[in-house]
Parts: sequence; structure tokens; C-alpha cells
Amino acid sequence: MTPFWVTIIASLLSGLIGVIVSSYFYRRYENRKQKLDTLRRLVGNRFAIAEGQGSNTELSREDFFAALNEVIVMFHDSVPVLDALNKYHESKSEDYLLRLFKAICKDLDVSYEFNDSFFTKPFTPGSMFRGTGSV
Repeated sequence: MTPFWVTIIASLLSGLIGVIVSSYFYRRYENRKQKLDTLRRLVGNRFAIAEGQGSNTELSREDFFAALNEVIVMFHDSVPVLDALNKYHESKSEDYLLRLFKAICKDLDVSYEFNDSFFTKPFTPGSMFRGTGSV
């Protein structure tokens, strides 16, 4: 027969292990969710920095740059992302912005099957139907 105290300790220990494991996975999930949100806002509002787009809304520009500034905090644990961000900050080059997008996608294990021009030439307001006679 098992002593009473062994049963109590085993029960408490299994509960503690369960809480620790579930907390670990929950934190990982939340961190990934926040990183994906930053990527979503960067990609979703990249039209705000397209040259020659007079119809860009200030809200889109603000959201793009807010997400770009969040990269420092959200990806603090990813050296390739921070390197790409630093190079983009120094050069403001479209090529380095593309490298940043790719580094973030790689960090999050997000597959992208598009060519580079899909990232560098985003859909912009009014550009979809120019010259087609459609609205």
C-alpha cells in the first residue's frame, strides 16, 4: 500500500507540471500571434509607402510605420530579422524592405510562394482598374 503523503505529493507535482507546460505553450502561442499580427500589418499596409500614390490614407501610413517600429520589440530574439531591420533603417531601400519581409516570414515559418515584385509592388487604391474602363 502506498503511503498517503506520496499520493498527495504526486498529485501536486502532476498539477504543477501541467500548469508549467500549459503556460509555456500559451506564451509561445501568444508571442507567435503577436508576431503574425505585426507581419500582417506590415504587409497589409505596405501600399502606404508606394511611390506616387496620392490616395494613401494617413491611417495606413501610421499603421505601417507603427508595425515597422514594433519589429524591434516583437522580434528581439531573432538576429536575422533585427539585422534586416537595421539594414533597412540605414538605407531605406526597397531591397532591404523585401529582405526584412523575408526574414520575418522565415522566422515565423510562413511560406510565401510569390515572386519579389508581389511584395515590392503592392496593390494600391485605384491601381486595380486603371485603364480598363471598369470601376
